Amino acid sequence: MFSSIREEELNKCATAIVNTLKSDNIFKKSVIIGPTDPSVVKVKDYYRKLVYIKNANYDILLDIQKKIEEGLGSYRNVGAVYDFN
Repeated sequence: MFSSIREEELNKCATAIVNTLKSDNIFKKSVIIGPTDPSVVKVKDYYRKLVYIKNANYDILLDIQKKIEEGLGSYRNVGAVYDFN
């Protein structure tokens, strides 16, 4: 999940990161859904976007997490939360 106090920057960041992941050959076998709005878009002045990523290989999920962190570097007001289930 991505979150930010700035909705426009959040949308731009989430879309850019998902497009980067989808275009990377390493992650072709991953199922990437999103970015999409959660049932409650804004909580305590923070906008949220969901991205679902599915892959059987845990190491690939960790590589995806690193790639997301690299992508967040240029978006100072956007944060990410990960749930590995």
